[in-house]
Amino acid sequence: APAWRRRGVGCALLKKAVDRARSLTAKRVELQSHPGFDEGTMHFVQSCGFGTTDGRIARYTEIDFQRGR
Repeated sequence: APAWRRRGVGCALLKKAVDRARSLTAKRVELQSHPGFDEGTMHFVQSCGFGTTDGRIARYTEIDFQRGR
C-alpha cells in the first residue's frame, strides 16, 4: 500500500530473510524478477544491500555476509 512506502518496512523484512539465510549457512541470496523489473524496484533492492547482476537478478553474496551487510 502506498501509505507504507519509504518507511523501511520492506528493507527490514529483507534483512530478516537475509539474517535467517545466514543463520542457515546460505552462501548467497538471490531475488529474481520477471522482465519489466523497473528502476524503482532495482533501486529498492540495491538500497537494501543487494547488488545486481543484470536487469532481472539481484544478489546478496557470501562476501556481503562476511562484511555484515
